[in-house]
Amino acid sequence: SIGREQVSLTNWLAMMKEFNSSQYPEEVVGPAVLLQEHLANLAKKGTQIWVHRSHGDFALWNCAWTEKGFFVFDWEESRKQDVAFGDAFYFILSQFLHLQRKPNASKALAASLNFTEELVVQSGFKDIDIKIYFALWALPRYEKSPLYSEMCKVLVNMEIV
Repeated sequence: SIGREQVSLTNWLAMMKEFNSSQYPEEVVGPAVLLQEHLANLAKKGTQIWVHRSHGDFALWNCAWTEKGFFVFDWEESRKQDVAFGDAFYFILSQFLHLQRKPNASKALAASLNFTEELVVQSGFKDIDIKIYFALWALPRYEKSPLYSEMCKVLVNMEIV
């Protein structure tokens, strides 16, 4: 909850890195465009989103239990303000991204969404559509791994748009 606040989705989208569709085949571009259009429509309706400080690389290998409690290290990817729940998404997805040769996008997305939904409940948020947050978090990461684009395809098939 460090630095947690609500911001306009319109303003957040304006700050997001533009998706360069010319680098990708149509089957990758289509879901990204649909997600972007859906987010733009939500922005036009005045949607607000939660943002907060993020670790940026929150994975099992960047934390440990010590005698003094839970310790998180390796903060060089940290951002003062990022879309809420990004660290939760990555905590689960890091295992799919870095430890599996051919990760299943449907299983990866389901695991990430299920974990994050539980976090949402435990954190006391109300009326959060976690799929919107996932889209906001995953779209700028298209270039980092094909798994991100595959998960966005699955997200579109879940009828988010």
